[in-house]
Amino acid sequence: MRCGVPPAPHGPHPLMPRPDHRRLEWLPEYAAGRFATVRVRAQTCTADSCSSSRVVYELCFAGGTAFLRRWPRGARGAVRETAPMPVAEAERVWRDLLYGRAR
Repeated sequence: MRCGVPPAPHGPHPLMPRPDHRRLEWLPEYAAGRFATVRVRAQTCTADSCSSSRVVYELCFAGGTAFLRRWPRGARGAVRETAPMPVAEAERVWRDLLYGRAR
């Protein structure tokens, strides 16, 4: 959320994972306690009208690093994050996630 304004709901929809997709390691929510400020740089669709969006993914920047966050829509499941990584690597992983090459 930027300046109290909720993010636009119609972000991209990730493609279905390919059979040979890279499996990301999703850890329990990590950044909340480690970084004073986390900036969401990009996110997938959060619109209520999109039934295909059961999980929302975010590309987050914090402390000179970046990581991906996933959270289930509704009240089921827990927020998970990748380990922090260099920004360039996180941007590559984000693209891989959007194109079905990672999940």
